[in-house]
Amino acid sequence: MLLTPQPRLRTGFFSTLSVAQNLPEGGVISDLTNSKGVAKYGTPVGLDAKYTVDLVVVGSSAVCPTTGARVGKGEGFAELEWGILSLMGNLDAEKTLVVTSVHDCQVGLLWALFACVGVALAPLALPPRLPAFHIA
Repeated sequence: MLLTPQPRLRTGFFSTLSVAQNLPEGGVISDLTNSKGVAKYGTPVGLDAKYTVDLVVVGSSAVCPTTGARVGKGEGFAELEWGILSLMGNLDAEKTLVVTSVHDCQVGLLWALFACVGVALAPLALPPRLPAFHIA
């Protein structure tokens, strides 16, 4: 089961997606993998719903290779969603794994220009030429 936020929280909070439950007859998985597909086929989840989030995937513009601190797109939605999920008891901020996917050039990219704000990432899986970091 995939829990996905509504883009910019405009049409709701989150939706769930499952191939078994949400894929239309004759549809393909790619029908579910974009914001229009989530809005059309997803099952809305209310703020008071109880569930457990095990893994969070966030977008990142740059990632610090030593601390795991990240810079998102600058709109703060990942942090807002994290905060709401934490406050509602659906996410354990100490135990939930947070990951991202970035290109090599985004690791350490002009890191000195950014403040270390936002949700820190779990250990990275990087190409062999880059070191992985571990958050203590």
